[in-house]
Amino acid sequence: MRKRISLFIILVLTAMGCVFCLGMDRNPKQNSAVNKEEYKDSVEEALFNFEKVYQRRNVQEFMDLLDEDFEVRLEFIDRLQSHFLAVKELEIHFVIDSVLSAGDKINVRLHWFKKTVDNSGVFNKSQGNSQFTFKSYPKGLKLFSIRQDNPFF
Repeated sequence: MRKRISLFIILVLTAMGCVFCLGMDRNPKQNSAVNKEEYKDSVEEALFNFEKVYQRRNVQEFMDLLDEDFEVRLEFIDRLQSHFLAVKELEIHFVIDSVLSAGDKINVRLHWFKKTVDNSGVFNKSQGNSQFTFKSYPKGLKLFSIRQDNPFF
């Protein structure tokens, strides 16, 4: 009786091990460090473009950096345009914390630092943490969504 139970347990454990091994992907997805390196140049270029266009306060160029399916696109552009009219100087800088990809989407966790001088001359410094989701296209990355702190207004 004990031999049968022991044999049964061995067979169950062996079967579970086979199921576990078969369920594992032979080419597992790369970890975030590898993905960060793979997309690092594209993400850095996209963020640099946002810094440059934002500081120039150019709404049309900024719209070109957004994906057509960007969440609440028209409201975002309207708020951005109002913000640009309310300040006479802007400076923003992004620091990448992590980069992960899934299909054609690239999720970037970052923190940012911003300085503004409004039209009445009041200086303001702010900072925050955001998650940007970019959509990858052959011509580059387009911003698809922003989560957490919105650095732009």
